[in-house]
Amino acid sequence: LILHVMSCAVFSYGIVRCPSKSEWRLRASWFCNGTDTKKYACLYNALQLDYEESCKFQPVISGNGVQYVIHVYPNPEPCRKHGSYQPFALGSNVSSNCVFYKSTCTEEGQVLFRPGSHSHDLTCRCDFELGFGFVGETQNTCDCIPSKEDCSCYLKKSQCKPKHNFLADFVGRRSSVIILSGLIAAFILIGPYNFKVNLEGDFVRLSWSISDKVPNDDIKNYKIYNTLNNSWSSIKPILVKKEKFYLLTPLLPKKTYRFKVSVCFKNGVESKCSKEETFNTELPSQPQSFEICGENRKLLLLWEPPKNNLIELEYYSLKMSTDDWASSKVIRLDNNILKYEIKDTKEDMDYRFELVACSNSVNSLPSNKTYHTRHGTYGAGVIYATDSLTEDIKDFVKEEVVKEVVKVCNGLPGDQTLLESSASDGSIVVEFTFISEDFNEKKVLHESLKNALQKRVFGPWTVHFKKFWLKRFNDPSPPQLVYASSVENGVLVSWKEPICTFFKTKEYVVEYTRNDWISKEEITVPVDMNSFFITKVLPSAKIQVKVYTGICHSIRSLPSLEVSTVVEGKNTTFYYYADTGKT
Repeated sequence: LILHVMSCAVFSYGIVRCPSKSEWRLRASWFCNGTDTKKYACLYNALQLDYEESCKFQPVISGNGVQYVIHVYPNPEPCRKHGSYQPFALGSNVSSNCVFYKSTCTEEGQVLFRPGSHSHDLTCRCDFELGFGFVGETQNTCDCIPSKEDCSCYLKKSQCKPKHNFLADFVGRRSSVIILSGLIAAFILIGPYNFKVNLEGDFVRLSWSISDKVPNDDIKNYKIYNTLNNSWSSIKPILVKKEKFYLLTPLLPKKTYRFKVSVCFKNGVESKCSKEETFNTELPSQPQSFEICGENRKLLLLWEPPKNNLIELEYYSLKMSTDDWASSKVIRLDNNILKYEIKDTKEDMDYRFELVACSNSVNSLPSNKTYHTRHGTYGAGVIYATDSLTEDIKDFVKEEVVKEVVKVCNGLPGDQTLLESSASDGSIVVEFTFISEDFNEKKVLHESLKNALQKRVFGPWTVHFKKFWLKRFNDPSPPQLVYASSVENGVLVSWKEPICTFFKTKEYVVEYTRNDWISKEEITVPVDMNSFFITKVLPSAKIQVKVYTGICHSIRSLPSLEVSTVVEGKNTTFYYYADTGKT
């Protein structure tokens, strides 16, 4: 019976109150009885409506303004006790409640300024309307924190004239008092008006008005408050000295910003805030001018930053795939990087890319590009104008263009495959990509497609044909700086390497004529050579030359600029450019 009573006494102690800070370690050692004393906690149990001791939970650290309460497991909740606050992180194994109680504004001349929060003490001010002012300097001009500084007030001796109000002299702390007219005192109760929040380029412009009766010399600054949630507590205002506007940037994407503004006078008094205004931000802007260049089996991706800098750009995200997005790889790039190189790419592949700008885990709309590492890949497009542009017209015309392209390709030699098509915003611009195997007559492809797409009527709609273009991708570039010189009854033709494209140069082809292209001769030159000597040239003979770049599958570039020379004896050199006729 005695043991039972003692046991009840100990249990009763555990639920009546939690140990004080000085008792905490001793109680933990006794209660946990050999287990880890760091797990000891005495927390309020919301299910049992009483405090509970335990040694079964790993200690956790809360944020400011919260304490731990047991709901099966310890969960953080705002300070439970009325008037308490917690200004720093608190461990579940350190205390049962938020550790501080808020101060009071009950001394003579004191009134409440701000009620504080779960993580901050309240603040007081002196009742300046009754003639009270702070005894000494305070950290802020308009209020005082009792837990950090002396907030005592005293009654000033000066008296107000009829129809005037007291405003506390916070600036000089002199025994005198600043007395303002009833007009200014009334403005303090009204605050700024005509508060507007508008987008202006890369900024959000905040502007407001105040009464022209208020002397500018009495104004210390303006305070702009902004928040992204439903609370204005713990908000650090933006201070603006004299201007009645402010340009704000950058902002976070997909957020609703709330703004209001007040006036602080040189005597330390802050006016009532203006009417609240809101501003909704959108997605980050897209990267601009996204392009892909092929060079010697490498792909170089280039882009420019987004045009609009209102949303802060954190990084770029590049997504790539070679199997039509069945699988993909994502690469994160710093916001100052505007290019990316992919080495050792393979032939006969479709490299698809999606580039987005990212801010606060929110992505912009994507910029998409596809690069086909295939021979005989063509890109084409057609532009139509119409008197009334709608999405229905655009979609219908795109479908009809695709049908016409497939119809033309089916009537041509070889094997043509349509890869993709798209319609751009604005005018009716339809672009498409296709592969032509075993048929590389570009001129025939161009004329056949252009003639088919010069229609003026698509279904019930009339359109106006504007332009057509066709381009073969991955074509080699012609050699550069080709020239010919007479050397000892022969002609030396030399050139510089061509601009690199995706497929590596395999060879060069020198084409020349002795009779103004009535007949011609061709010589294949290895890729490691950049010159060729034409022999057995008679004196006074004119030699005209073009040079081509050759890659695999017998594909040639366009010819270089034609050059020519006349052999007139030993070591005489003349340069003739066919397009100008000059020497």
